Amino acid sequence: MWHASATVSKRHGATFSLAGGLGIAMLAGAYYITLTTKPKITALNHFILAVILVVIGTYLLFIAGSVLLLNWLRHRSNFYYRPRHFIAISGIRQRMEQNGATLATICLLCTAVLVILFTALTLYTGIQNTVRSYTPTDMTIVTNQPLSSAQRQVIKHTAADHHAKLSQLTSYQATTAQFGYWEGQRFVNQGALSKMNTDTFSALIMVNANTYQRLTGNHPHLTAKQALLYSPAKPRAGKLTVNGQIYQTKAIHRLSFAFNPDHSIYTPAFMVVKQLPQGLPTMSVTTFNYQLAGNKKRLAFETALQQNLGLPNSQVTGQTTITALLKQMYGGLVFVGILISLALGITTTIVIYFKQISEGYADQQRFTTMQQVGLSERETTKSIHSQVLMVFMLPIAGAIVNLLFALPAIRQIMIQLSFYNQRAMVIIAGAITLALLALYLVIYGLTTRIYHQIVEKR
Repeated sequence: MWHASATVSKRHGATFSLAGGLGIAMLAGAYYITLTTKPKITALNHFILAVILVVIGTYLLFIAGSVLLLNWLRHRSNFYYRPRHFIAISGIRQRMEQNGATLATICLLCTAVLVILFTALTLYTGIQNTVRSYTPTDMTIVTNQPLSSAQRQVIKHTAADHHAKLSQLTSYQATTAQFGYWEGQRFVNQGALSKMNTDTFSALIMVNANTYQRLTGNHPHLTAKQALLYSPAKPRAGKLTVNGQIYQTKAIHRLSFAFNPDHSIYTPAFMVVKQLPQGLPTMSVTTFNYQLAGNKKRLAFETALQQNLGLPNSQVTGQTTITALLKQMYGGLVFVGILISLALGITTTIVIYFKQISEGYADQQRFTTMQQVGLSERETTKSIHSQVLMVFMLPIAGAIVNLLFALPAIRQIMIQLSFYNQRAMVIIAGAITLALLALYLVIYGLTTRIYHQIVEKR
């Protein structure tokens, strides 16, 4: 009989070991995907695979992996055979076997709330960053040829009709965006957008040193083989090969006139060289600010200016117009994100509530048993409450870890939406994590009252 029981126990332990190891491997695989996958056509499949691995891995880890860890601690006699550790580990092990699936569900619900809120709020709060990446001034006009005198008169007359006062009107030449990708220290120019098929794509734009000096007031003192490079997504420096020419480049981390001329997902990079290379097509960029009170008046002016110039949307960008469009689009996403998060939060609260009730009824008998073996009521209460709190905190800790590993993948998506402010992302992630943690503890405190009422009825 004893041999049969021992055999069953060994098989049970082997099953937990296999499931726990598989859960850890799945989570490691999911985290590796989120850290290494870059946005491209096949990226969505990778992200879906990562989500599936996280879901399965979390369940296996909470159900079997935690028991496996506690079993390992039990075999450390110097650690386990102490009253404090003995009671805690024995109690937590029993709780994890009984409630592992529930804890995993809470962890995944909290993860979903964190990821959804973080993505939605980052998009909305980053609208101004995105707008400035499209046009650093109030208006940006991009044409194949410099604006004619007639077009300049159109701008002045339209501004006068709408009582807009123009300022800082500037024009300069730059090369048309070269769409390609970085292969190590070499830029491979693929030409058209439709040919892009890699995860390091970029839109490279060149300006000469005189233009850089005129627009920034800084004199770079460049030779023919030297250059400055502004790459907001990933700063680059050293020897870079562009269009067959080797440049010794220095990274610059801010460029006041940098913008995304096509409003595309391809990250713009600006290179400052002594002279623009021969043979590359160029574009003319005209920028200016204007003074006009009221968003409706500003929208009307920007719309009228584009119509009077007869230029398409891709060539005329107004900050007010882009801001209005992004607020409509991202505002809807934030609203949906809050609704989903609210639904998930209510579901999490219900799961926690029923978990605390089941814990209370289970601990009624456990409370009596621990007193019968010699523990005082105070020691028994403290031991059980510490076990409950420790187990209760595991899901939120797992959710925070999941968010941390999801951040690099979300950041890559934000970069393709022309949002490069990593500091803002960290602040938002920290704020929503602290907010969820505080709410989680409030829910714990409220449901613990019910737990106390059940236990004290023994």
